[in-house]
Amino acid sequence: MLLLYDETLRDALSYYENLPPLKTKTGKKSWAKRKGHNLALRLQKFRADVLRFWYDPQCPFTNNLAERDLRMMKVHRSGCFILSP
Repeated sequence: MLLLYDETLRDALSYYENLPPLKTKTGKKSWAKRKGHNLALRLQKFRADVLRFWYDPQCPFTNNLAERDLRMMKVHRSGCFILSP
């Protein structure tokens, strides 16, 4: 499984590195990368964090519970939290 992850990232990075560079509206070459290239670089850089659920059974696959907790706190802070009588 982990070898497939690494192989897929290698394929993605080689694909994006072989594409011509992006150009700006003015026609000059840009240092910016495509969204997919940025994602592949980030997945490679944070490999251990992305696959942490694989090694640590205590770690949840997603962080939806934490996001829901924060969302309710933000709704309450914005004044949109309505209490029923």
